[in-house]
Amino acid sequence: MQIPYYTFTFFFILQNPSQKHKILTLALPKNNPKIQKKMKNLILLFTLLITTISFAQTENQVNREETKTVDEYEKIDQVVIDYDKDVFIAGKVEVNPEYPGGEKAIFVFLENKIKISKEILEQQGSQKVFAEFIIEKNGRLSDIKVLNSKSPELTKEFTKALKAMKWTPAKQNNRIVRSSYMLPFQAK
Repeated sequence: MQIPYYTFTFFFILQNPSQKHKILTLALPKNNPKIQKKMKNLILLFTLLITTISFAQTENQVNREETKTVDEYEKIDQVVIDYDKDVFIAGKVEVNPEYPGGEKAIFVFLENKIKISKEILEQQGSQKVFAEFIIEKNGRLSDIKVLNSKSPELTKEFTKALKAMKWTPAKQNNRIVRSSYMLPFQAK
């Protein structure tokens, strides 16, 4: 009678290239419960060994990683701000942009400058029109976008009135900077 055997072949590649590959073959009988338990433990141990080896790093791999000094990390975290070109958000600067005379003066100015027919006012209804723009360092407005307008004429008049305005620009770190602004307006 022939006894069935567990046959396992293990192939080891050694780290030193001058050494040859090693092959280990195990042949153990299948019908012995003690050997079966030892085989399960051996397979588990071998699996853990292979897993450990495959995730291990050699000293050379660890040393290859670039090491940085504290100063280099601080330079990475620093943001370079171009005070001439960057656009800051109004409300998030040290000194906000403002129109001379404040909010009331803005709306008085716009109501005097915007001349539209009653038809357009009825068409717009009670909806507010919004203008998004950039206040340049010289106080003039650029990149004007009119939002929520139902009439091209209202958009044109609103844009024309905004271009005529001159604001006091925003300041950040005691420097005059460009800033974005959102202005709501109720056409009357």
